[in-house]
Amino acid sequence: SGLKKRTGEVVHVDLVKYSEFLDRQKDNVKQTIYITLEKIDEKVVQPTKDVASKSTAAVKDRVIYPAKNRIVSVQIPFKDRFVRIWTVVGDEYNQRVVEPRDQIVAMFRKELAIQQELAKGQSGEDLTITDGLKAVIAAARSRLSKEWEVRVSPTLAKFMRRNGDFDEEELEEKSFGDDEEEVVSE
Repeated sequence: SGLKKRTGEVVHVDLVKYSEFLDRQKDNVKQTIYITLEKIDEKVVQPTKDVASKSTAAVKDRVIYPAKNRIVSVQIPFKDRFVRIWTVVGDEYNQRVVEPRDQIVAMFRKELAIQQELAKGQSGEDLTITDGLKAVIAAARSRLSKEWEVRVSPTLAKFMRRNGDFDEEELEEKSFGDDEEEVVSE
């Protein structure tokens, strides 16, 4: 009633021999796994690492370093401290900022030298710092008023479409770098 008739042969397993068999199989499986992992490392992981390192170098060379060269820090006085602003410098930075700044500094130096020579000619003495600054400021005012008349006003007029017939090269000749400098002394 509760017993079933066996239809197959019963195999008795020796547990010690079975354990040894499993140990041998385990070593074979480990060897297979290690070999497979080495092949995966050789064919997938290493090429991926190589591509990653090459792409990291390329990103640094093509993106990060050029971007760092175009970013400039500007310190602006604000209340009782300085505030640093980071800004991106365009391709025309040298042309629009550095060269005009250098022209202005050269103009101030040239004007100061002229004023010192005039002072020596009149009184035989060098200018004091205060007199030299006054002379340079007067020259700067003169230059700014000339620039306003020669360059800014016509440009504004053109922009406002009141007067569109002027030559930009002609304005440039009348502006910075002209040989007909006005000598202003105070």
